[in-house]
Amino acid sequence: MFRHSPILLVSSSAGLPRRRAAALVASLVGLCLVGASPGSAQELAEDRSGSEFFFGTPVFSDGFESGDTDAWLGPFLLTVAPSGTGSGTITSNPIGIACGADCSEVYNHGVVVTLTASPSGSSNFAGWSGGGCGGVGTCVVSMTAATAVTANFTLNQYNLTTSRSGNGAGTITSSPAGITCGATCSAPFDHGTQVTLTAASAVGSNFTGWSGGGCSGVGTCIVTMTAATSVTATFTLNQYTLNVSKSGIGSGTVTSSPAGINCGADCSEAFDHGTSVTLTAAAAGGSVFLGWSGGGCGGVGTCIVSMTATTTVVATFN
Repeated sequence: MFRHSPILLVSSSAGLPRRRAAALVASLVGLCLVGASPGSAQELAEDRSGSEFFFGTPVFSDGFESGDTDAWLGPFLLTVAPSGTGSGTITSNPIGIACGADCSEVYNHGVVVTLTASPSGSSNFAGWSGGGCGGVGTCVVSMTAATAVTANFTLNQYNLTTSRSGNGAGTITSSPAGITCGATCSAPFDHGTQVTLTAASAVGSNFTGWSGGGCSGVGTCIVTMTAATSVTATFTLNQYTLNVSKSGIGSGTVTSSPAGINCGADCSEAFDHGTSVTLTAAAAGGSVFLGWSGGGCGGVGTCIVSMTATTTVVATFN
């Protein structure tokens, strides 16, 4: 295989016989050629029809004739490099480049080299740059000069989608940033990214757990992104107990709307946070309802309680 070295120009114009010049080239060509024997190098030198011998990158000396069509041009170095967040390999036809491991090769002048990029399973090939190439097809380079080509590989991305369920309220956020649900409940993340989801319940609500994405329980949810994934956070409203009691020498009943309390028999009930409960007192025969106390209520009308905490209300009958 040829390797670049400084140009060696030997001329017979200084009185050096042609065959001796060829022998001198053959003795020195080991500096320019790898794997060529001195004999083959001398043959190469003697095959030159002119009086000058060129090795390395081609140049035209003052003595070069434009009609000297058998001048040796090249060889030239083709270098490829992967870039980007992803990974993959680059191969060539004719063979010589298998990058990964071997990312450069020397080709003779005029050789047409076809480069093919193959992304790894977790990556995507995003396109070529350099060598006159672009797009995501093959890259075809005609070797007329040293050339560098770059293949850009990006990691695959997958959507992580979150949702909320239950009668409560809350938010879901992600680290790395991207999800703030509420407003933004889905975001793309690179292959292999470990995303931590955190649920925060709103006032009056309780976070009761995760489902999907391999998550459960009430801690954080950690998802490693290898495919599109959906995760649900369940929020429920807090519940508080409304207690009703009766006082006085009379008798009567207290009922609630929404249903739940019928006191007489059932004098306490749990209601969701924020529920507006209306209590109604009805005196028994021979008794009089004198009024309410507790829960912010008074007078003899209905008692309306907004449930934000455990509450006790007393109805007095005489």
